[in-house]
Amino acid sequence: MMASSSSTTVTQDYDVFMSFRGEDTRMGFTSHLYDALIRNDIITYKDDKTLEIGNPIASKLLEAIEASRIAIVVLSSNFATSKWCLEEIAKIVDCMEHGKLIVIPVFYHVDPSDVRCQGNYFQKGFSDHEANPEISPQTVKTWRSAFKKVGALSGMHVTQHRNETEVIREIVAKILKDMPDALPKDLFHGLVGMESRVDEIKRILRMESGEVLFVGICGMSGIGKTTLAESVFYHIQRQFEKSSFIENIKDISKQDDSTDLCKLQQKLLDDILKEKSVRVQSVKHGQTLLGTKLRGLKVIIVLDDVNHVDQLTCLAGGHEWFGPGTRIIVTTTNIDLLNVHKIIEIYKCEEMKNYEAHRLFCQSAFEHGPRTHVYEKWSDDIVKLAGGLPLALNVYGSVLYGKEESYWKEMLKKLQEYPPKDVLGRLEVVFARLDSNQQETFMYIACFLKGRDMDLVKDILTNIGLYSECGITDLMNKFLITINLDDCVWMHDLLQQMCWEILRKKSHIYRGIHFAIKNFQDIVVVLLSKESSTIRIINQEKVEMDDSIDDPYCFSIMRRLKFLRISNVRFPQGLSYLSNDLRILEWFQCSLKSLPSNFKPMHMYELEMCYSQLETLWEVTLVFTNLRSINLSFSKELIKIPDLTSTPKLLKLILEGCTKLRELHESVLLQKSLQYVNLTGCTHLQSLGRSNIEMEALVTLLLSGCSSLEYIPDFGLNMKCLENLYLDGTNIKKLPESLGELHNLRKLDASETSIEEIPLSIRYLKRLRLLRAQRCPLSSQYKGFLFTNVDILSNIRELDLSYCNLSIVPEGVGILHRLISLDLSGNNFEHLAASISLLSNFKMLCLNNCKRLQSLPKLSIVNEDTLYGVQLRFNYIMSGEEVDLSTFHATSNNTSPRVSCMNCPRLAKNESGSYLAERVLNSYLQLRTTYWMIPEAVFEIVAAGSEIPSKFRTSKSDEMLLLDGPWVGVAICAVIAFHHTDANMETKYVVTAHIHRGKTLCKIPVPVNLVQGSENQLVFYWTRAKDLQRLIYTYKKNTFRVSFSVEPRDGNLQVTKFGVHFIRDEEIHQMKIYEDSTNKVVRSKFTAAVTLATYLKRGSKADRINFEDTIHFKSITSFIFVYRRNVISAVCFGLQCCFGCFQGVVDIDH
Repeated sequence: MMASSSSTTVTQDYDVFMSFRGEDTRMGFTSHLYDALIRNDIITYKDDKTLEIGNPIASKLLEAIEASRIAIVVLSSNFATSKWCLEEIAKIVDCMEHGKLIVIPVFYHVDPSDVRCQGNYFQKGFSDHEANPEISPQTVKTWRSAFKKVGALSGMHVTQHRNETEVIREIVAKILKDMPDALPKDLFHGLVGMESRVDEIKRILRMESGEVLFVGICGMSGIGKTTLAESVFYHIQRQFEKSSFIENIKDISKQDDSTDLCKLQQKLLDDILKEKSVRVQSVKHGQTLLGTKLRGLKVIIVLDDVNHVDQLTCLAGGHEWFGPGTRIIVTTTNIDLLNVHKIIEIYKCEEMKNYEAHRLFCQSAFEHGPRTHVYEKWSDDIVKLAGGLPLALNVYGSVLYGKEESYWKEMLKKLQEYPPKDVLGRLEVVFARLDSNQQETFMYIACFLKGRDMDLVKDILTNIGLYSECGITDLMNKFLITINLDDCVWMHDLLQQMCWEILRKKSHIYRGIHFAIKNFQDIVVVLLSKESSTIRIINQEKVEMDDSIDDPYCFSIMRRLKFLRISNVRFPQGLSYLSNDLRILEWFQCSLKSLPSNFKPMHMYELEMCYSQLETLWEVTLVFTNLRSINLSFSKELIKIPDLTSTPKLLKLILEGCTKLRELHESVLLQKSLQYVNLTGCTHLQSLGRSNIEMEALVTLLLSGCSSLEYIPDFGLNMKCLENLYLDGTNIKKLPESLGELHNLRKLDASETSIEEIPLSIRYLKRLRLLRAQRCPLSSQYKGFLFTNVDILSNIRELDLSYCNLSIVPEGVGILHRLISLDLSGNNFEHLAASISLLSNFKMLCLNNCKRLQSLPKLSIVNEDTLYGVQLRFNYIMSGEEVDLSTFHATSNNTSPRVSCMNCPRLAKNESGSYLAERVLNSYLQLRTTYWMIPEAVFEIVAAGSEIPSKFRTSKSDEMLLLDGPWVGVAICAVIAFHHTDANMETKYVVTAHIHRGKTLCKIPVPVNLVQGSENQLVFYWTRAKDLQRLIYTYKKNTFRVSFSVEPRDGNLQVTKFGVHFIRDEEIHQMKIYEDSTNKVVRSKFTAAVTLATYLKRGSKADRINFEDTIHFKSITSFIFVYRRNVISAVCFGLQCCFGCFQGVVDIDH
């Protein structure tokens, strides 16, 4: 028997003693745990490294246990086979029972019940000891008793579904909490994004102040409030005399249970005073004790997960309870509690940023990061599914840790429908504590109203009979819903899933007990069974295969149905009943020709029946006092719409694509509330009515593509709100003189109409920003009138006069000083007015198909506020003279020009075009903004070319390419052939390079706008490719295949050959920087990709470049290089050069 430890006083030399079975965990879990403890300055005894030579091991082990404050017992499958382990555990229990040791058991892949009962793994170990004659039965009995007592303790569990790192972090946190004098050295180890959040809380805490300060940390359940509070607590704990951290208060304290509150008060006093003699007799007594005992102390107290104001009142009643400099931190899911307790300093926890969420998930799901590109993609999907919620990210990661691809693939689908209980359980607790009004409000929002305007949601819920103002405010304060920047009601996806799961559990499909259903098969069953009188919501979220229901009375029992969203459900026998209690009806592809005659939903707010077979809505005039929106888009059988006189709150009328609609009811033009009318593509619409348009609230009127409409009525005097008027594609011949009454009009599109004259009243449209008159047969007097009258277009930003048969561009264009975009394509002028160079805000000049154009004026872009620079397009110019581009340049350091000049054979002969490409691109690289702010490719130059540069290795499609050394980038050059079609048609193609190795590792899509029938092209293209960046860092030495695809696949574009060039460091350092026209050498902190392109093109010997010492090649930039020669185009897309020390600032000195 071991000697009792009670007879001697031992100095505590160790914070922690570790007891473990070496052969099970020494090289894994135990080693990692020991390292974590040492990192946090926790003095830990492990193995025999501190034993002095010559001393008996047994006595030193027992002394080490007595000299420790905490014992960690790692119970693994072979623990009971070691008599030394059992001797240790017996001593540990002895010390524990004498109050000298805190014991933390770790159940390492074993069941605690097996430890308590000595079954399963442990039975044989104890049996062998009992059979050993050298061990007395009493000793084995002592071991069994100690083993059972440790198994009965609450401890940590390491299972296959739980990451060991997470368990280790929890053990360290518990030890630090139980040992407040041990300051953590590596506090944020394993915590993602925590340091910045702790710094923010510390700023709020104002630690330099001597005041007593209460601080609230609030947010939805599972968002990391407790973890944040713990991190802050351990970080600042040493700055206080005493401390206490009380966890899970809502679980400990039941409402109206004074006993639980007394326990919490007692724990707080014990933590602070360390006196067992002070006992709380009642809640009032506890308040008195706290108010007197703590008054002179500077303490830090964390009250975690508070859910009732009484808990705050009992534990931290007021500032006067505590000494100067005290800080009280309260975490809660209900901000109302903080307001009631007059806590002003509040930190609201937000969801994790995407990169933080990705890192946290990968930390839990992988040992060394995602194994393949497929796992990377699935990780992105799961991170998106978790919505930045740390609880979900950790749980999802643990569930998927160590699993194969097939498991991941199936689990991803499962998680979308059924999140783990560990996640939903935490969220359901919050829902269960809501009152009935709050619960019903939450369910309506989660099941149907999420994403809708807040005022509309409030109005609907009030109309239903709920206290919507109170309900929505309460849910917001409990972080169950939010209001986004668009003023729409929103909630976390997991909260929405939780609501559906609660309803699913309560619903019994064949018993007709429902509140809401969304599954397509469930909907069909409910409609066929006619046994769901309680149902309020049918929300078919996924469009599935068609199904038909022959019973026209299938909705007859659903008299309480308030929201209906279905699609692709056919009713061959028609429908005889729909609930008149409906507030919103959304029916996609409705097969009915008319709605039931007895359907009179007087409470209707929204009616949306796109792609329906409806011929009309209702025959008689109905009163809809709440109706806000009617959307019958692409209902191609719709002949007429009803009288809308009795819809005083109607805001939107959408009849786009209703091709059989011939006229509007005259009530539409007299609607005082309508703000948005969309009649786009109503090709048979002939009349808007005979009266004037008197729509005082109208903001947008869309008549695009109404090709049978020849006349538009006069506008009333009170139409002060109309901002957008789209008449393009109509057959209107004249605009009404009353157009000038639309003083707020900002956009007028009259493209492809028959308008010859523009009313003089247009001069009164001082706020007009966009005017399009493409292909309008304007008379000559109106062409000049537009350009020369500064009062008309003084505020114009975008002007489109393409294909208007203009023979000159008047010098008056220079007065349009606010013009940003000018499209003069397809006109007959030979020269542009020199005054165009005065347009300082210019960003786009389009001159496509100006076949007589001879030259361009100087275009100097001098506006420092221009970020993305000028886009210059003059495709399909076939003039007899060469177009001179030499004067086009960008002088601003903030410009990034884009030039497109496809199918310009005369330009190919002008050497200035090639020089222009290099010079303009250099200007592009002078952007004084971060690289990541450039959203897309913004630089193109198009000319002829058909040969792969000599530096490239010419390859066949899908040929295996071997990398024989380290590389920093890859350039891919492809020759593209085009076939003749309509010379006036412009088509957008996407040529995609696929880099793959068994599976596609990277795709580099290149959008190319081409005039069909073109033969000669030369393309410069600048873009970026994140996938290739990942590829370069992951597979620096390997083999790849390269192949190409073209969209659309119309046979007009074909990749005939391509070349690949892998770029290495030494090659980049050998590039020659060519001198510009003034013979000044370009020295760059950021090596221009055009330099490499030029070097590869000319094939000349290069001098060594002297770069500044800060240059390394790490960051990725993608560049598409153009190599011009003979007939077809060579598109070098994806020049992936790696540039380093790139901090977002590009600076080129000339």
